[in-house]
Amino acid sequence: MGARIGRRAAVTAAMGLLAGCAALPGSQNTAPQAWPSPTPRAPDADLLQRLATDLTAAVRDHDADRFVALFAPQGRAAGSVIGRNALHLAAWQAEADADHLRVRTQAGAQTGWGSATLALAVDPEGRILWLGSRPGDHPVVWLDHLIDVSHDDPIWLIAAASQASMAPVWLRTARDASERLTTLDWSVWRPPSEVAAPLTLELPADLVGFGEPIDVGAYVRLRGTDDEPRIVVSPADRPGLTQEERLHLLTHEAVHALTRSPEWAAPGWAVEGLAEQVTEQLFPDLAAAHAALLPRASEGVGLPSDADLAAGGLPVYALAARAIAGAQDRWGSAQVQRWLADWQAPGRPSEAEFTDALRAALPQ
Repeated sequence: MGARIGRRAAVTAAMGLLAGCAALPGSQNTAPQAWPSPTPRAPDADLLQRLATDLTAAVRDHDADRFVALFAPQGRAAGSVIGRNALHLAAWQAEADADHLRVRTQAGAQTGWGSATLALAVDPEGRILWLGSRPGDHPVVWLDHLIDVSHDDPIWLIAAASQASMAPVWLRTARDASERLTTLDWSVWRPPSEVAAPLTLELPADLVGFGEPIDVGAYVRLRGTDDEPRIVVSPADRPGLTQEERLHLLTHEAVHALTRSPEWAAPGWAVEGLAEQVTEQLFPDLAAAHAALLPRASEGVGLPSDADLAAGGLPVYALAARAIAGAQDRWGSAQVQRWLADWQAPGRPSEAEFTDALRAALPQ
């Protein structure tokens, strides 16, 4: 299962937004697939390899009919959606991975690879009855709904067709966030030439496809060390969510993507704290708003726990950001980032020392 890093949204959503958006006229969206019952057989290793090869070849040859023919009649509606999306992406390659299919995709010619590991079942003739996300995995946007692919260099967006109206908004916002981040020093993480590398977003059709509660604004998904991070944006456009708040959200998530933070061994307060502290650095108004949420006295204040961060809320993120700021004040920004990149590095401060630096950075 791939790692996921998330951020709670700044605005609480109305529960009425739990319903998914309607499809665009003429689309052939399908509901997310459920594992068929009774459970059909899983493919053996030889069949799995043949299916991976044949699916990939059909996409390479732009042969939608051949792709769909690999599905049993009961699975062809879903296979038609997956096949159409595979042809719509710049690259779609399947390979056998134990008893699953690993599918690697690219949004555009200049973007890195993303991947998904999918479970499948076949009928007695070896045709695919079902192809879908493994239990517990976050879905991928191209699996259950028709997609559109658009870009505003260096940003690419893979969006469910039903979300097409929001695509320009998220593209502009992500490009703005990316351009702001290139003004900062990221030499601890990557060479300067790679800081402005293309960034890929996914915008699912609904909250089922998003795979997180309604109050999560976005998260970064990273599957495998040879993949590039994908920012997955919530399809619930909350009432009252401003463009500035969207920009804060994507700046925070872009820090996670830029530093590949789902791979860190560092604790949650450090992972989320850096992303929020950088966002504060780029948006002084946000920093001022967060300062008003901090404890007025330092006695007894500790580093936010993972449970605190999971519960969400801006005060927790403000405190995590202040913990990073306090550590940078004491040991320097580059040194703190080196510790985050390698949490097992010799000489890293203890939790007690980080806590002391946080308390020193709180309002007196």
